[in-house]
Amino acid sequence: MISSSDRKTRTKHLENLNPLLVEGNDDLYLTGELADQAALPDCFYIHVCDGYPKILSNLETRLKAGTYQKLGVVLDADTNISKKWVRIKEILEKYGFVLEGWPNGKAYIESNKSKKIGIWIMPDNNTEGELEDFFLGFIPKKDDLIRPINEALDRLEKEKLNRYTKRTKALVLTWLAWQEESGMPMGKSIKNYPQLLDLSSANGYINWLKTLFEDEVLPASIS
Repeated sequence: MISSSDRKTRTKHLENLNPLLVEGNDDLYLTGELADQAALPDCFYIHVCDGYPKILSNLETRLKAGTYQKLGVVLDADTNISKKWVRIKEILEKYGFVLEGWPNGKAYIESNKSKKIGIWIMPDNNTEGELEDFFLGFIPKKDDLIRPINEALDRLEKEKLNRYTKRTKALVLTWLAWQEESGMPMGKSIKNYPQLLDLSSANGYINWLKTLFEDEVLPASIS
């Protein structure tokens, strides 16, 4: 089984050919661990762009250079998914990719001659949110910590003591902080706490990666 910790080293030769552009290190390690769990081969290189603006500039640079064969983009919807979709659409259309309509919950993949482009907007290509919202889907609703964490967050918000602005992020990071190894990153927790998580909600993302980067695509899933 491939370890996400050495996936970048193993796939360095694909950095220009089959890059997957992500916003930050959390995206890198979470995607690496999910690919590991689904036994995906070394068919793409995960490139950390350090934020949304740099994803856009990196995307345009790669489109202009044209050295890629398959190119994936993963970004957070945050609070304005339509604005981000329109901006990505504008960039891609400059280079001959015509994106019709709206993804409506479906990951976008478009081919143009020998090139292939894929877009995934966290958490689900349809709603506002970010990587933590995607990860929250892995935590079973009956998990023993969910109720007390929500009660604590409710109390903080009621008393106006909360300093966070994104409740889901506070919930997920608190859940990680309350584990045996406090504060473990999301990606590492996938590997270390398999008994606590249900990764089946990641199957859409995994199959998007397979469809985009593998030549022969067979359904993939994480049970």
